[in-house]
Amino acid sequence: MELDYPYQRLFQPMFKVNIVSKDQDAADNAKDPDSIMWKIMFALESLPWWMRGEPKVDYRSPWYDNECLRPGANPVSIAQELDMSFTGDTARYFPDGLVDRLLRDTAKPPVVRGELSFTTDDFKPRWLAMPDGRFQLWFQPELGKYAPPDLYVVSADIGMGLGGSGGSNSALTVLNRRTRRKVASFVVPNMLPYLFAEMAIAACWWFKNDRGGPAFLAWEANGPGQEFQKRVLETDFRDFYYRKYADVVTKRATNKPGYWTQKRSELLGPYREALMEGQYVNPDAAALEELRQYSIGPDGEPFHNAENQKEDPTGAKKAHADRVVADAVGWIAALDFGRVAGGTVREALNVMNVTPGNAPLGSYAWRRAEHLVGVRKGRMKSRW
Repeated sequence: MELDYPYQRLFQPMFKVNIVSKDQDAADNAKDPDSIMWKIMFALESLPWWMRGEPKVDYRSPWYDNECLRPGANPVSIAQELDMSFTGDTARYFPDGLVDRLLRDTAKPPVVRGELSFTTDDFKPRWLAMPDGRFQLWFQPELGKYAPPDLYVVSADIGMGLGGSGGSNSALTVLNRRTRRKVASFVVPNMLPYLFAEMAIAACWWFKNDRGGPAFLAWEANGPGQEFQKRVLETDFRDFYYRKYADVVTKRATNKPGYWTQKRSELLGPYREALMEGQYVNPDAAALEELRQYSIGPDGEPFHNAENQKEDPTGAKKAHADRVVADAVGWIAALDFGRVAGGTVREALNVMNVTPGNAPLGSYAWRRAEHLVGVRKGRMKSRW
């Protein structure tokens, strides 16, 4: 029913009136403008929104938009302070709009699936293509056997590997840090951490770099990651991530392997930014859907929705966003190389070895370098 009336375009009826009649003529008469039914429906359309129900669209004012754009505003504060929704502490950490856009623009089915066959003597794998394989590749292997040499990071989130009710997945992600694309995924619910470590090492040897060496390995060291780490250290494999000092500007590496999560925002924040800015291309639809499982707590920190009881297609009875953690750990490791933005190298400067030519003009590092150059020249002129 089309009405030339302002409320027609603004609001929707609280309920839909269905005209049911065995006599079609009676139904047609009920739609007549002079009928009682038509007048009732017109009256419903004419009521203000606070008497009729929810408006058809969410109306926003310029003031509201400006408040949302203020520094420090986040979905939680907007929900609580502006919308007066005190359940806003369950706002998504990864906005639904972002996830929907990524699913529409970047998600693609895997090109091929398969398994890696290897022995623990040398961890040199052989690719076996099979339609129900646990490895998903978003590229075609060279000659059907080899991954093309490139700059890869293999990252892992480790589960207990017990499967069954309440079990979580162990997830392996392979990121090409030159193209900033996720190129492979391996997810399994019932592989013990030490066996998963062996699979990760084999994957590193299959995804070789341009010099013929293995890919760089990173893992979350919390929880079951310790058993994973123990098995890695028992082998000769040493191309892995060392955690950084969190309280120093230089972010120097410690002698402790693996990424240790202290605050979820430190792990997921850079990954969220990369997805928003298009710096990380993730074709894995399952991993993108898992982004919805993180919400923002009252303290602004992301947390996993414990009430989410979705079953995972890999066999884990509950989904725990393991793919998200594996993706985020890989991005953190890739950032340390600096070669993640269009192939450009971001050199990490240190005031102890900086020179006037590679430091920003006028900075403290530049002034210190100029001072040291003068000191060296003075020593050369001295007879001592």
